[in-house]
This record gives sequence, C-alpha cells and structure tokens, in this order.
Amino acid sequence: CHKIGGEGGAIGPDLTHIGSNKDSPWLAKQIRDPKSNKPNTQMPPFPQISEGEIQALVDYLVNLK
Repeated sequence: CHKIGGEGGAIGPDLTHIGSNKDSPWLAKQIRDPKSNKPNTQMPPFPQISEGEIQALVDYLVNLK
C-alpha cells in the first residue's frame, strides 16, 4: 500500500521520510488504530499484529529520515 524509497504501492502515503515528522507513539497508534489519528483514512487497523511486531515496525519507520 505504501511506497518507501521509490518502491511499493501507491494507495497509501509515501513513507520514505516518515521518521522525520512522526514519532514512535504516533506511529504505533497509527498501526493499531489508524482512524484515531485520521478519521477519514483508508488504512485498516491491524489487530493481528503482535506488540513485538508493532514495535519492530515502529523502530524501522522512525529511522526513515
């Protein structure tokens, strides 16, 4: 759904530099419950992702600057 470094999908926003303007708590909340940050988002929640997987994903995304 998302693009990083010119590769990936086009439905979601480009995440190439997401770590420059979003912090870890915001990113974790976005993955758990996207509508809490942006009520009109098309992004679905991902309740099947474990807390450890969310943290690993957040750690990756916060370093994209």
